[in-house]
Amino acid sequence: MTGPQALSRDEALAWLGRQAGLTMGLGLARMHGLLGLLGRPDLAIPRLLHVAGTNGKGSTARMAAAILQAAGCRTGLYTSPALEDPVEVCRIDDEPPDPDTLAALVAELIPATVEAEGRLGEAPTPFERWTALMYLWCARKGVDVLVQETGLGGRLDATNAAARTHVAAISSIAVEHTDWLGSSLEQIAAEKAAILRPGMLAVTSAEGPALAVVAEAARAKKVPLYRVVDEEASGAAAGSRDHPAGGVFRVTGITTGSTGTRFVLAGPGCPPLPLRCPLPGRHQAMNAALAAAAVLLLARRGLPQPVTPTVLQKGLAGASWPGRLEIWPSRPEVVFDVAHNPHGARALVAALREIFPGRRPVVVCGMLADKDAAGAAAQWQDWPPAHILTVDPENPRAMPAPTLARHFQAAGLPARAMPSLAEGLAEGLALARREPGALLVVTGSFYVVGPARRELAFMAPQPPGALPPGPEAAGEAAPESRRDTAP
Repeated sequence: MTGPQALSRDEALAWLGRQAGLTMGLGLARMHGLLGLLGRPDLAIPRLLHVAGTNGKGSTARMAAAILQAAGCRTGLYTSPALEDPVEVCRIDDEPPDPDTLAALVAELIPATVEAEGRLGEAPTPFERWTALMYLWCARKGVDVLVQETGLGGRLDATNAAARTHVAAISSIAVEHTDWLGSSLEQIAAEKAAILRPGMLAVTSAEGPALAVVAEAARAKKVPLYRVVDEEASGAAAGSRDHPAGGVFRVTGITTGSTGTRFVLAGPGCPPLPLRCPLPGRHQAMNAALAAAAVLLLARRGLPQPVTPTVLQKGLAGASWPGRLEIWPSRPEVVFDVAHNPHGARALVAALREIFPGRRPVVVCGMLADKDAAGAAAQWQDWPPAHILTVDPENPRAMPAPTLARHFQAAGLPARAMPSLAEGLAEGLALARREPGALLVVTGSFYVVGPARRELAFMAPQPPGALPPGPEAAGEAAPESRRDTAP
């Protein structure tokens, strides 16, 4: 290989590892070694917002990046895993690297990776390679700020090797990845809270025991910790007293519908402000509020342009995020959501019940073997689907479809395993067309939702596209439902 032209896009992706999440290996030694050999490109990134959590961290990162772009900042966004195209994990101003840029970056990474392996005796993992590529690309492009989402946990995640972080945002925390992060909620919260560092500002929407762990980590490192609180959820006010914070951002007036979610945000430096994001579901109000609060804190560390109320409104209003309660207005309607654990499944079911009252879903679901499938299946008991079809995700760590079907059956729900994702989708469409008022829900994993979006683009009777214009297009409020209880 003599230069970037000697490397095709497919060759570059094959070397990186087409999906960053397929091979895991926690630890920072490889990442520090690789970044050192690359000349520490992370030091050339002037501002960094680090997002951790269990559910909602990807949505939070995406919405924070959208706000920063609306403020006129050149913004890098690093999230994982990709939904469809592997290069989606890396974006600058919402554009992934083109093939020539990808080839040039990989050509620079290869010799450094070979040398790092020689020195350490082990090669950087795919996720570490992608992370280093993002830092290198951001340094070359002169971004104003990088928003990065942790891949797994926080303490030993490759993203935690960045030399300096200015603001940390920690979304809701639930039990996950117990083989990597610990068996208890408190242990898992401690791993995620380990992204906190002296000298930064932090904000969290965590609650209960997880919040206590995050608050203690912040106190130990003298990090001012701000909270995002759902004022209408039971116990929220008490929680804010139990865990004193640098300040509290309060969320009220949440309404949600198929076209998005509205709420009012008020907090330090933010008088009561009505906001809207196009992501459906009450849980997205908290993610959007966390994103807005994080950017407001980042502005205190200095940004090229001010973050005004108009910037917050414009940024959130333009923050689309495929695969997160994404609704295709086909016949039947199709909903995609990457919920892959009990906490995410509970939020999905609550949102669907509210947005589609009186409807019965046909569910196509596939999960990875390391997920709590029994817990996720149980979340559907209060809104039983008409049919559940289980499929194998496109991932070596896939849970076999028959195994997942048994978890649903153990929860008292009708489920049967399908031979393939394509057959599951075809059968799901056929069943949804026969059931009056049914909708098709595809969920359980990035590695199901991404391939299903591609497949259904050809199967659906009406090709998916932009939602048809509704009342909001004319500046009117769309009909949405009001909160009664927390999701």
